[in-house]
Amino acid sequence: MPRTKRRSSSATIVSPSAIEQAGLKLQKLPEKPKETWSLRESVALLQDAITTALHRGYSYEEIVEILAEKDIDITVSSLKRYLATARREREENASSSKRRTRRTRRAVQSVAPMAVASPASQTKAAKSATPRRGRPPRAAESTNGRSSKTAAKAQPQAKTRAKTTSSRARRSQ
Repeated sequence: MPRTKRRSSSATIVSPSAIEQAGLKLQKLPEKPKETWSLRESVALLQDAITTALHRGYSYEEIVEILAEKDIDITVSSLKRYLATARREREENASSSKRRTRRTRRAVQSVAPMAVASPASQTKAAKSATPRRGRPPRAAESTNGRSSKTAAKAQPQAKTRAKTTSSRARRSQ
């Protein structure tokens, strides 16, 4: 079995002056120009020229052929996707300071009844004044602790009783 070479403990220790000198040297380095670009980056750089060609009536296929002549090999679908991404990023950068915030709904309440009412009734009024979102509750859900099946069975009976009561009341009048 081959032996691994052990480092001495002095190899891992670096003096503070060496760190400071290295940091100064790195900060003084000039910016190195980029020599190669990815397809996505090249499309982002050529975005204005490509959109101008599209507005002049050239198709994506023709633009891909022109780019291939200049050693930029890209497919039509990749060109479309990269252009869309570049547009989106440009719009986000341009509108980052102009972002809209979402407005919340506020309940419209009258001031006079709220001033006279108790705090408990104020919260109930505030809840009832705000519009409900989503699907309204079913009638079976509003029954007192019954499951939906038993509540559905009990509901028609309550309706028939109410009808018979009202018809008896009519006869007595």
